[in-house]
Order: sequence, then structure tokens, then C-alpha cells
Amino acid sequence: MLILLALALASLWSPAGVAALRAALMPENAVLLVVVTALAVLVSVTGLEPAGSLLQAGLLTMVLWSAFIIVRVAGLPAVLRAFGWAGVICTGITLAYFASQPALVIGALQGVRPPMPLGFHPNTLGFLLVGFALGQPWFERQTRWRFAISVGTALSAFALINIVSSRASLAGLLGGALVLAALRSGASARAILRPWVIIAAGLLGTLGWTLATAEATQERAASIAAAAVDLLQLNNEGRGVGTGLSGRGQIWESLGAELGHGAWVAGVGYRVTADSIAIDNSYLVLAYEMGIVPTVLIVGKFLLLLALAAIAYARAPASARGLYGVIVALIVAHLINNYAARYLIAVGNPFSLMMLFILVMPASALGALPQRHAKMQAIIT
Repeated sequence: MLILLALALASLWSPAGVAALRAALMPENAVLLVVVTALAVLVSVTGLEPAGSLLQAGLLTMVLWSAFIIVRVAGLPAVLRAFGWAGVICTGITLAYFASQPALVIGALQGVRPPMPLGFHPNTLGFLLVGFALGQPWFERQTRWRFAISVGTALSAFALINIVSSRASLAGLLGGALVLAALRSGASARAILRPWVIIAAGLLGTLGWTLATAEATQERAASIAAAAVDLLQLNNEGRGVGTGLSGRGQIWESLGAELGHGAWVAGVGYRVTADSIAIDNSYLVLAYEMGIVPTVLIVGKFLLLLALAAIAYARAPASARGLYGVIVALIVAHLINNYAARYLIAVGNPFSLMMLFILVMPASALGALPQRHAKMQAIIT
């Protein structure tokens, strides 16, 4: 985090950097940064655990303002490109870990959750892999070998998410990819529904064919379905379909009662639940820890950027659409995944940090992203 702060301060060394920062403090960004960071500190001082919570709030403040400075001076495309390369390296390390221990992969296919590399929690690792898959530099013209690396990283991430059995991450990845596919198809109702009609027709046709064929084919289909159930651990006693989102449902109900008693108004302190209550729902976590105002500002800014990026995608020329598509896919995946995770606004993992760079992006600057990216590319080349 100190390195991030140093980079931010270094980027302000020139008068141009200061001018860019001043121009970026548009109303919606000023409100987000000032109000969220101020309330995070205030709530932490008056909360349940002032010492630890205040330290975490100070860290969040430093990271948010540093990210804001860097993304305004260096540009979001440059940050996305660095994130893409980080994804290649991290996904490659994870793939090498499982490739070197095939017994873990076989166990995962049989429903046994394998130990994770470097002590990661499976859901955290899955969350990161979603960002690494969608955050590849699809927005710029790549050489053949870089494009092959991007495709290989995305496919590897998809396979690894299934191996670690992170279902929320799988939902986030598919959600982001499907929304991006809808945008690429023109976003008309007919275009969006067409692939689903084809998929439904294919499934119905396959079902009819299976029922009409020999018993051996039926047994093969049953074994495939059983393998999918094992892989996603749908019958697991602790994580199965009937466990209420792996026990999260019961915790959410008890937290809802706390919110009903007024905790949502001002919050009880940033990160007070980090080591005690496994809430695993970012929206409830934000409301409980920081109160309703920061929650509305943060979620609202993500939704605003999502809508504006989707509109910009539809209006931009074909050569500039890729950048907006990546932003849309990342935001959609992030919002979906955090229904069963707590990383909506966090500083401890690369994907959440990347989303903070997107969060502090001035909405008014979205339209100029492709031109700025082209200018930076010209300077580099």
C-alpha cells in the first residue's frame, strides 16, 4: 500500500498531474471520495472496535485517494493492462500448482475440495480468477501470441474456478461474459434472447434424444450429471443445495435483525466483522459496518459506471468498444460475485483493488477513455 501511495504522489510531481487531478474532482467523485472516507473514519472512531477499525479505515482512505490519483494521471487502460499481466502470472502459477498434483484435480472431480496454493481460501481464489479472466486486454489490438495468452488465461481461469468449486465466482464469470456477449450482439431484445432460445432448444432436443435412446446412453448422461454435482458439491452436507448458501442464509437473517435495530443508519465500524462473523455478503457487510450512506454511494457509483459504460459501448466505434466491454464485464461479475462474498470494497486482493480503480474513475471521463488510450499507445510505440 505504501508503494501505491508513493506512485500516486510521484504522478503529481508535474504541474500537468496536479491539473489533471483538479479537473477530475467532479461532483459525483468528490462526494464519493470525501463522504465515504470521512464516514469510514468517523464510524470507526465511534464503533465497536475503534483501534483496529480506525486503522483499517485509514488504510482504505489512503488506497482510495491513491487509486484516484493514479487512474486520473496514468489512465485506466494502463492500470487494466498491468492487471491483465498480473492475471497471466497468477493464473499460470495456480495452473502449475494443480498440474503438478493431478491427484488434487481427480479428487475435485469426485467432490473433494482440494487444498489451495499459498493458503488461499477457495472462494477468494475463485474471485481472483474471475477478474483475471475478464480483465485481459481484450480492449486493444494484440499480437497473436498475446491474444493466445489472453485466451489461455481465460480458459484456464474457468477450469480452475470449477476445480476449486467456487460457485459464486462461476456465476459472476458467466454473468459478466453473458452481458458482454449481449452487448456485442447489439443489445436488442431479439439478439439477447436468440442464444437462450438456441440453448433451450438444444437442451430440449438433447433431453428427448437421451430419453429415446438406449439404456447405455441414459447411464452415460446420468454419470455426466453426477460428475457435475460432485464437482460443484451440490450434495455436500456443508455446501449443498439445502444448506442455505453454505450456511450464509442463517447468518444473513441474524444480521438482518441487527440492521432492523438501527445498525444500518451509522454502522458499527469498518471491518469489525473481518475476523469474527463470516457474513459473506458485501451489501449487508457495507450497511452493517459503514451505514446506509456509504453503501448507497458505493453501489450507486458502480451502477452509474455500469450504465454509462454500456451506453458508451453502444455509441462508440467498433475500434473503441473493447475498453467499455471489459469495464462492463468486470462490474457485472463483481456485483454478482459479492452477493456471496465480501470484497465489494476491499484492499486485500488484486481484483478488488482493480475495481477500486474503476470505482474512483470520474463518470464524466468515461467518454474520453479510448482517445486517451490511443494517445498513450502512440507514446509507447
